Amino acid sequence: MDVLLSDLASFHDAELVQLRFLKEELCIEIEYLSPSKKSLVIRGSGVLAFRAIDIVTQNVVSRILLTGTHKLSDAHIREKLQWVSSCVDAPSYFSLITIDDYLMRIQRSEIFLLIIESSIGAEICLLCEKVRLSSIKSVI
Repeated sequence: MDVLLSDLASFHDAELVQLRFLKEELCIEIEYLSPSKKSLVIRGSGVLAFRAIDIVTQNVVSRILLTGTHKLSDAHIREKLQWVSSCVDAPSYFSLITIDDYLMRIQRSEIFLLIIESSIGAEICLLCEKVRLSSIKSVI
């Protein structure tokens, strides 16, 4: 069952239950369980960059932002493009030209930037060609 992008707001306080990277498919699957026990799967395909930090035993969402759905400033997008392409001990591997190119492609909705901000635990950012949201089950 597909989920409307407006449903992202209902996942405030949802908890991360699964994160999978399917390397051969260049795909990321992230599953959250909402406080109302609804399951949401975010599937990003055509992954261009991905970063997740601070995954601990409890990982709770503050908010989920998706370009094309949420209005984000160019400065915020640039900041997240630098972050998603860096590591704790290394700067971004994207050149300024690459960041400018990705910014233009994001603005044209050719690619998408998904930002998952946490209340506690995992901070996740995903740059990809396609994002699909689905509800896979209700957990009782």
